[in-house]
Amino acid sequence: MSVKADAETNVFLFSGNDEFRIAVAARECVRERTGENPDAFALDVIQEGDQADALEALTQFVRSALTPPFLGGRKTVWLKDFSGFTGEKKTGPLAAPFQRLCEVIEAGVPRDLVLVMSGPGADPDKRLGKACAAAGRVALFTRPDIRVRGWQDQVARLISERAAAKGIALDADARGRLVEVVGGDVPRIDGELDKLACYVGDPPRVITPGDVAAVCPGEAETVSWALQDAVAERNVGHALRLLDNQLRCVTEPDKALRTAARQTAELVRQMLQLKLYMSAAGLDTPERVRRAITGMKAAEQTNWCDQGLEVVTVKPFRGVRLAEGANRFSGRELVAALIALRDVDWLCVTNTSMSRTAFERVLVGLCGRPRGAGPRTVPVSARSR
Repeated sequence: MSVKADAETNVFLFSGNDEFRIAVAARECVRERTGENPDAFALDVIQEGDQADALEALTQFVRSALTPPFLGGRKTVWLKDFSGFTGEKKTGPLAAPFQRLCEVIEAGVPRDLVLVMSGPGADPDKRLGKACAAAGRVALFTRPDIRVRGWQDQVARLISERAAAKGIALDADARGRLVEVVGGDVPRIDGELDKLACYVGDPPRVITPGDVAAVCPGEAETVSWALQDAVAERNVGHALRLLDNQLRCVTEPDKALRTAARQTAELVRQMLQLKLYMSAAGLDTPERVRRAITGMKAAEQTNWCDQGLEVVTVKPFRGVRLAEGANRFSGRELVAALIALRDVDWLCVTNTSMSRTAFERVLVGLCGRPRGAGPRTVPVSARSR
């Protein structure tokens, strides 16, 4: 989301639940209005810290907003990384300064003053949000939720925006691979892009999937992509080791286990859909899948989605990886795994002491024998335990 606005706009509220993008947008907004090295009297940054809690910071912000510029000119006051927006209520310790701030904004902020507020949790439907929207601009940034279908497209757009801002060029497949690397961990995007820029050197060139694989290993905090790769490769030993490592390195292993199980279920669901799509479309190799997805028209894509095969909307690079994985399994194996993973998810809620063992049994049952070794059932019936 761009922070650019009319030059006369002088009230800004940046909020939502994506603290990284909130901070970036507010910083860019302040830089546009004060320059790279603003005069100390032209910019007043107010932030919570050892000397100021949320109440003190908000009170200082209101006080500064009511104080004219010291030497004339234009003054910008920035309430930075504020944690107290959820405290905007009719009663409570922050009620009075919030009310006074709303009154200041509603009365009209002088043209020689710019107010910038940033931090998570502001409610656009409350008085402050409405006042800022009427007087200036409100920008809300939502963190991608990997549990919601289509989150990859949102992360891909963020990568494109940050790459453009840094003057970095990525091809589509490289962007798709970087989506897999960062997952829902948006703050990683800038760091990974900076590493890639250093890696390709000067003069810069278009970044490829090989570049991403070379310098951006690892996995997002919210999901182990390496685990999903091991499942798709039917490498049961590696999958079990990765699961063990992941659960030992987190403070909430039960939550991490459920996340890993759900992500595995999504992988299996996509591989099953792709197997059905390949059969229906007469595609027998991952490369043909890539070409088909790349050249697919909107109407054709809609037709496949209407048949329940929304996997055709993935990026071509992702489609190739899914096709490679799908070819290692039979349809019966994937269906059985989905049923078993549903039961694991149920166990994660009703009997956490059994959930890890159940998930490990699914991994062994799904990945432990090569395709063609004969039909079998993934050994989990969690609801009956």
